[in-house]
Amino acid sequence: MVRQMIKIVLEIINMLFRLYGFLLIASVILSWVRPQRSALTDLLEKLTEPVLAPCRELLRAFFGLLRIDANAFPLDFSPILAILLVETFRKAFFTVIFHFL
Repeated sequence: MVRQMIKIVLEIINMLFRLYGFLLIASVILSWVRPQRSALTDLLEKLTEPVLAPCRELLRAFFGLLRIDANAFPLDFSPILAILLVETFRKAFFTVIFHFL
């Protein structure tokens, strides 16, 4: 019984990680089309910006070390980094959890 409850909770956590990845992708797509501001776009920005902003800063610092002007790139690579980090964290989380179960 308890094992089944743990499994359900872990499935929900896994779905939340996956959902967040889709939110990051949706944020990228919406940034391309620039829709009018709405409650949905504001919510999406509030949910994704806490992860995207540090990724942007990390990439700026990395490009700075390479002496490359980060503003010279027409694309924002922070969503790619954010998706990689979220996916890596998800896999590490479940690896550790399943090791102890």
